[in-house]
Amino acid sequence: MHPLYNGAAKRSSPICLGARLLFWMFTLDAQSQDQLSPQEDGLRLPANPITITNTVFLPSPEPAASWIHWVAIFAILAPGLLLFRLYRKRTSIREILRFAWKQQRRPLTAAATTMAIGWLAMLFAAGPTRVFWDYFQVLTGLATLAAAVLIWFSEAAQDREENLEKRLQVVFACEWKNPVTNTVELLTVMVCEYVYLASESDIRLWGQQIGAQMSGGDSSLSFSPDILQQAGSIHEADEANPLASKRYRVLFQLNRLPLWGGKEQKPPDPKPDYWDSAFAELKNWNQVPREIRWPGGNGRYRPLQGLHPSRRVIKRAASFELIERSPQPREEISEPKS
Repeated sequence: MHPLYNGAAKRSSPICLGARLLFWMFTLDAQSQDQLSPQEDGLRLPANPITITNTVFLPSPEPAASWIHWVAIFAILAPGLLLFRLYRKRTSIREILRFAWKQQRRPLTAAATTMAIGWLAMLFAAGPTRVFWDYFQVLTGLATLAAAVLIWFSEAAQDREENLEKRLQVVFACEWKNPVTNTVELLTVMVCEYVYLASESDIRLWGQQIGAQMSGGDSSLSFSPDILQQAGSIHEADEANPLASKRYRVLFQLNRLPLWGGKEQKPPDPKPDYWDSAFAELKNWNQVPREIRWPGGNGRYRPLQGLHPSRRVIKRAASFELIERSPQPREEISEPKS
């Protein structure tokens, strides 16, 4: 048995298959060298045959089964052996390819587009007699260059995004039963617009602390564990915001109304429950009342007397449509008679 694969691995492993392939190609190459005919083993002269005493000597061709070709074939088959190994380990190849496509979609698309356009251009320039494989090396070089440039651009854009200033919008909403329509609505109770955010990992804890400060010190806010968080989006600089930033949104669904000042008492009138800290200093973020957002919407704070939020959970609060709404005053809602 040949030492190349003697006890190298199990018979079913890719290493064993590769060793067998290498042994086979070297054996085939040696046989091709040993089976040269006398004519091929004779004098090797230039392309034009030379006649000497009525004997014609032809140039000897190179062996067809050169070991370089077999190494190239093995290099092509190696990815297939790797995929086979992953399949045997029950790794989802489809999920791996899907993740790779999701992460490197732009470079792969750029490389494929460059190869397609270059192939068509060269094909029409050279005429119908030329084929794709004549330009394969050139096209792969161009595709590699295009993919490398796009990867560099993507990494530069990612570095810029990571260094942008982070801002957070926190929304606290509570279920409320409308006595007029007898339906359960999700109403906005408190909103803090784009406060400073140090890191994405601080969103939940920082949002809870903001809610406690906005409610006047109620540190025991009761909210559903089903917190909605929207991925950050880049907002470029404009006239209103001189600096570009990455903005995040989070929504807390309260199980009950907050206890203003930590007690069940009527807050001072008016009590703003909406603050805007857009790009202001952190120490002033809760000192800029904009408007009152409470059912009634008449410019004055009015607590929900006799109206208790329903315990029925709305399906994941659906989406961020609540956040997207413009802060318009709500219509007056008559309170139920006791």
